[in-house]
Amino acid sequence: MERVSQLLRKNTALAYLAYNVLTMGKQLPSVLLYLPDSGVKHLLGASVEFATSFGYVLQFVNERDSQMKHRSIVREIEEMRMQAKSG
Repeated sequence: MERVSQLLRKNTALAYLAYNVLTMGKQLPSVLLYLPDSGVKHLLGASVEFATSFGYVLQFVNERDSQMKHRSIVREIEEMRMQAKSG
């Protein structure tokens, strides 16, 4: 039951952000801010790599970024803090 709950929470947040028009609108300015540092060639190359090998890129980021690696514990700690305030 706990795994199902975690899966639903993750997918609900992802669905909300994926189909939120405001979130989609923020992507273009973000890309344009990275453009001077990366250049068109590297930015397009990274976009193609992400689109074609999503699983590898996701694994690469999860292994090397500590916030991504330990992200589930942060959510649970936040929930405990909210419960402690109300209880």
